[in-house]
Parts: sequence; C-alpha cells; structure tokens
Amino acid sequence: MTSRARSAVAGAGPAPRSLPARSSSLRALWPLLAVAVLGACASAPTRVLIALPPADEPEQAPHVSVAPSPPRVLLVRRLVIPEYMAAPKVRYWSAPATLAEWPDAYWAERVEIGMAREFVAALQRRLPGWTVCDASCGDSPVDLTLKVELRRLDTVRHEQSLTASAHAEFSGPQAAAASAPTRPFSRSFSVSMPADTAQGQARAMSNLLGLLADASVAAIPQVDRVPRVGAGGP
Repeated sequence: MTSRARSAVAGAGPAPRSLPARSSSLRALWPLLAVAVLGACASAPTRVLIALPPADEPEQAPHVSVAPSPPRVLLVRRLVIPEYMAAPKVRYWSAPATLAEWPDAYWAERVEIGMAREFVAALQRRLPGWTVCDASCGDSPVDLTLKVELRRLDTVRHEQSLTASAHAEFSGPQAAAASAPTRPFSRSFSVSMPADTAQGQARAMSNLLGLLADASVAAIPQVDRVPRVGAGGP
C-alpha cells in the first residue's frame, strides 16, 4: 500500500454514527406522538345515533274503538316526507330559509322508514281488532288504503316547535270504488319540543305521528258499508 493510500484510509476516520443517532431521536419522540394521538382521540366528537321513540297513546279512545265485524284490513302506503328532511343527519331550521344540522347527530335508520313504521304502529294501537299493514298486506283482502304525505315538516329550533302539514286520503277496494270514493283530508299540526336537543326533536316527531294517527282514525269513512272484494253485497 502506498503512503498516499495509507493516508486516505487513516483520514477516513471512524464510520458515521448519524443513523443510530437519528433512531435514538425517533425513539425519544414516540411518547410525545402517543400523547398527541390520545389527545386527538379524546377530543374527537362522539357520533350519536337518533331513533324515533314510539308515539304516545291517545288521550281519549278514538271513535273507531270497537273492532268491526268482520275484522277490517287497512293498508298504509309509504309515508312521504319533504325531501329536505330525508338526510342521514338530523336537520332543523335555524332561520326562515336556512337548514342546519345537529352536531354529530345521525338518524339510526332512514328517517322516512322509521316514521312510517311508528305511524303504522300508532294506527294499530288506535284500531283494536283491525289489521294495519305497512306497504303490503300480502294475500289479505284490503278494505281501506291510506296515503299520507307530509308536505311540511319543520323543526324551528329557536321556537322549540315542530310544525307540519299533512295531506291524506282513504280509498276503498277497486271493486267498490263506486260506493267508496276517495276521501281526502288535510290537517296542520304544531308540536312543542320537550328539549333543545336532537333527541327532543325525535320525541316531537313521534308525538306528531300520534296526532296524525288520531286525525286519520277520526277520518275513517263508514267502512262497514264497504263490501269486501268477492264478498257480494249491495
């Protein structure tokens, strides 16, 4: 080996230690990173799922409180709600032309499906002895069909109230269309919110469905005069 080569090797010195030093620095940062991640998780908002509670029982027995003979079948078509309410998050009006959403509050299911189910359940409790079907009655002969459209469904938060307007109609079986024409009716409702929360809005919506069921039962035509399909009669 030449003197110049020996000088080059000697001048190279020991191997660099930057990699072990960098690893030590990263290991020192792990506790700080863990604390930061845990802090972010602790401060993250909690996602709340909101479900509609059952509608209240009627304060007074509706006028169709005695089971008809023979038992009658009521088919309830899918409840229609305004498009602006058909959203995953729970919405309310914060101003006359402004929709807002409760923070981190989501419907546990599609709100129109939950409302339809609770509306049918409320009707069933108010019509003892009847069969109330949701969307389909299978092979059972249908005596009456009910269609309901909520054209307005407005939760006004600063007023702590829910305002709604409904248009509905009863129709008999096609075979008895002449003696049982369509019977439309409309109602308006105002329901107070029991609490300034998304849960309070859900409770008000269920109370609305109870009132809508009361109005629907009161509007049922004289179905005992409607002959069943294939049952003969005048």
